[in-house]
Amino acid sequence: MHCEALTSGRPVYSLELAPIEGERLEKFEWFHEDMQETLGLTRPFAGELTPYEYAFADQSAEIAEAVRAQYAARR
Repeated sequence: MHCEALTSGRPVYSLELAPIEGERLEKFEWFHEDMQETLGLTRPFAGELTPYEYAFADQSAEIAEAVRAQYAARR
């Protein structure tokens, strides 16, 4: 749900979850680490909601154009 929330342009905070072993959880943890540390889109929730700015790359127009081009190529 973080991706959907980020499209709003509002601050998005995450709670740290207790780690549990397993491939699926590792992917989940990697995703949240990437959103927070690599991309700087989300912040850890530490009890306070403080506004912050981020640049979310809205690629929906590019994706729509790629779909249109593929569709046109198949006609």
